[in-house]
Amino acid sequence: MAWIKGAKATTCSLPDLRSKSLDRIEAGSRRPELPAPCLVSRRSVCLGAACAPAALVFRRLVPFSSPVASDDPATPEVLALLAEKRRSFRKRRRALCQPLMRTVGTWATRALSATWRLERLNSERFPPVLPEGGRLVAMWHGRLLVGLHPHRKLGFQVLVSPSGDGELVHSVLRASGYGTLRGSSNKNAPRALREMLRELRDAKTVVITPDGPRGPMHGMNAGLAWLGRATGHPIVCIGYSARWALRLKSWDRFTLPLPFSRVAIAYGEPIHVSRSGGDQELDRITDQIRGVLQELECEAAAAISAEEDA
Repeated sequence: MAWIKGAKATTCSLPDLRSKSLDRIEAGSRRPELPAPCLVSRRSVCLGAACAPAALVFRRLVPFSSPVASDDPATPEVLALLAEKRRSFRKRRRALCQPLMRTVGTWATRALSATWRLERLNSERFPPVLPEGGRLVAMWHGRLLVGLHPHRKLGFQVLVSPSGDGELVHSVLRASGYGTLRGSSNKNAPRALREMLRELRDAKTVVITPDGPRGPMHGMNAGLAWLGRATGHPIVCIGYSARWALRLKSWDRFTLPLPFSRVAIAYGEPIHVSRSGGDQELDRITDQIRGVLQELECEAAAAISAEEDA
């Protein structure tokens, strides 16, 4: 799986928003350069496809590396030519990968997850229907694949990058029963955040990986707490663990449960952020979310006698 290790993430970061105005965002201002939560990166989607022999054959036919040689003289003309060839190669690769990921990738992850022996802990804390309004869900980036299919078709909303790589993620998410919002911290951010707020008001669930997309592992800022304060919606943490799993040598120790593995999902109590809370309150809530996520992962690991991740 070395070719997966270097894959470029397409999730959106969640910067510190404690000084930003929600009214200005909802009014349509282009400031601030906002966040937004997203569930799945291109790497995590490729993991599902890697489970299928067809995807491995496709890997042989279309290598996930640039065909351009790297030992040419580094003149401006050569560099420009290399850049153009790489762009052309990426376009062709996406055109071939998109139908594969939408069919084989979705089928492979669904078939794999169907073999897992799933255990849900404290499921009463996570009702599928929310009559009182929406909610924010926090989970670690390295558990993306574990949570993809157990929570499909529940109306979860995921913000996906508007890039070409994000289009692959969009296809798999839609095929798996998720809603998608297109935007990133660099493009269409205010519009994407307004759409996210609208979904929350419609009692939808928005999933956030606070340590994604580049880490460090289990690191997070006050962006999630700011969203909880600005919207008034609760934050629910979810921890995952797998008894038998491959853990990639990536910054997030990305988890790929093996077939027929025991998988535990632990739900936390809703965390509410005071509307009048200041910066110190946001920092306290951020530390609380981090601690709850780690406790839930330990609880899930203990339930199935699995090894705890560092």
